[in-house]
Amino acid sequence: MSAGRRDRRFDPLRPGERAAPVSARDLRRARRRAAAAQLEGPEAALEAARQAASERIAPPEDPARMPRPDLLGLGFVAAMATALHLSFPALAPGGFAGLDALFVLLGFGAARAFAETSARGGGRARWAALARRAAAAIWPPLLVFLAAASLAAWILLPPAALTQFSAALAGAPFGAAGLMEALREGPAGAPIGGAAAFLPAGAGGPPLGHLWAAGAAMALLGTLAALTALAAPRAPQGFPALLALLLAGSFAWAAQAAPGGAGAYGFAPLRLWEVLTGALVAAGAGPALRRRIAGAAGIAGAALLGVTLALAPGPQGAPGFPSLAPAAGTALILLSGGRGPVGRALSARLPAALGRLAWPLWLWLPAAAAFALAR
Repeated sequence: MSAGRRDRRFDPLRPGERAAPVSARDLRRARRRAAAAQLEGPEAALEAARQAASERIAPPEDPARMPRPDLLGLGFVAAMATALHLSFPALAPGGFAGLDALFVLLGFGAARAFAETSARGGGRARWAALARRAAAAIWPPLLVFLAAASLAAWILLPPAALTQFSAALAGAPFGAAGLMEALREGPAGAPIGGAAAFLPAGAGGPPLGHLWAAGAAMALLGTLAALTALAAPRAPQGFPALLALLLAGSFAWAAQAAPGGAGAYGFAPLRLWEVLTGALVAAGAGPALRRRIAGAAGIAGAALLGVTLALAPGPQGAPGFPSLAPAAGTALILLSGGRGPVGRALSARLPAALGRLAWPLWLWLPAAAAFALAR
């Protein structure tokens, strides 16, 4: 894009721009800046006004800031596929691919939020506000679930299963289960199912066994936030290349360590490449695909993800090569920008509404299956 076009789109003094809400603190800062600039002359005052206004402009045509209702529908599909696999692995052996899709989707959404925070100047206040919004979305449903599950375990589970539940309660929500299992066995240790912490609920796993994925996601998104805060402002043009390099290295590690390893399946660092895949798509979201190409990308992505969900025999080897197809399919759907038949289907009212319930449903369904089978 040329400099002239960029100036025309982002010039806050031109009509048609969309302004975001301004806090009282920002308003006082802008007034002080304008008062100081007036003492230097009219040109300095005009430049100060332009700079102050540009801090609260959100260009509606910027693809990185456009709303994506299809993400809610895609999140619901991925979360329910994972929950079905965890609850009834014999009925949905390919549902593990939903977890791969979720990590890519989380990386994409988080990278968009991190990039916007960094573009607005970063700073402790903006990053703290973003952390508060994330905590408000994650922790209330999680704490309610943990309290209710603990009460149900105390009432329903026999003593041996209650001990297993307590261990999962202590480690899984914070990502410790995968680390402890990998340290005990090595990332390529026992076969899938050899570690009770990662057994699906329908295969005799603990009611909280699936929470290792939530802990892994929190750890990986924290890593992505630190990477964005440190590297993106210093090298904005080279940041996508850095993400691609880290993605290639982390996938090579996962492909080498994952085959046959229960510790590898729940070891958070081996899933870094999936989060980076979503982040790389978000970093390259500027040049939007043409409508026909976007529609074709969405269809190809849905086909890759759907075939894996329907036909994959199980999670053996994940998150290595078996996870490549669902991750690539999710990335293609994200690249479509919500356009085409797949984007329209995922953006419909019902999938978008269900997508807002994906996190609580993902928490409750596998636990309910585990409690039912434990009785």
